[in-house]
Amino acid sequence: MARSAADDDADVAKLWRTGNRGHRRDCERFARAALGKNAGPALHALTATLYVHIGTETYTLLSDELGFTPPAYERWLRSQLEVVFQGASR
Repeated sequence: MARSAADDDADVAKLWRTGNRGHRRDCERFARAALGKNAGPALHALTATLYVHIGTETYTLLSDELGFTPPAYERWLRSQLEVVFQGASR
């Protein structure tokens, strides 16, 4: 809903972009902490993965379109991130 409102209203669009930048920074900060100083190319990949997996749009798709309850979403997210971090540690 907020995304479609951003298409129609410049002020909402600005807030949407600001929120997305903050979300990206948070994901990158988390990825840096998880990977350590010498993250290299894995930093971008992990940031992107986190950005998508914990984004509000992903939650909305899973809850509204697929009927995930909050606990089901948390289980799904945990399982996805376990796969991501197992791959990152190789």
